[in-house]
Formats: sequence, structure tokens, C-alpha cells
Amino acid sequence: MPQFTIKLFGPEAATANSRQISISLSSPNPTVTDLLLAIQSEHANLKIDPTHHRIAVNHEFADPNQPVRPTDEIALIGAVSGG
Repeated sequence: MPQFTIKLFGPEAATANSRQISISLSSPNPTVTDLLLAIQSEHANLKIDPTHHRIAVNHEFADPNQPVRPTDEIALIGAVSGG
């Protein structure tokens, strides 16, 4: 099963007590949505909410249907506020 490394920042990194997590995906053509669902399942303490969290792939916000590869640089981007 391919391993994906996801970089974490801010509150998510503090909650995980790490700057990154690893996820295994069994899907032959995994997408960003598959990745978010796996993070929700395997790292429930991060309290992932797809309406407030986004995935960046190779330094760009990714569409939910975008394919991901183990060699991609992947980051979980939490909710930000400000004004």
C-alpha cells in the first residue's frame, strides 16, 4: 500500500504533536477526498472538517477530485481567520 506523508501546521501540528503524519491508501488512483477521509479515520484527534480544512498538493490548493501520488508534497491546511 502506498504511503503518503502529509505536512501539518499550527493547531493541527500541535494536536498531532508532529509536523507530519503518514497515511496509507489502498485505492489504485487516490484523490484528495480519499486522503481527507483517511486522515479523518486514522487521526480522529485532528478533528478534520472538509468544510474548514483543505489539502495543498505541490504548493497549490487541490480540488477534492485531484489525484494524489506518494511522491507529491502534501500539506493539510487548517481554517484561518483574520480580516
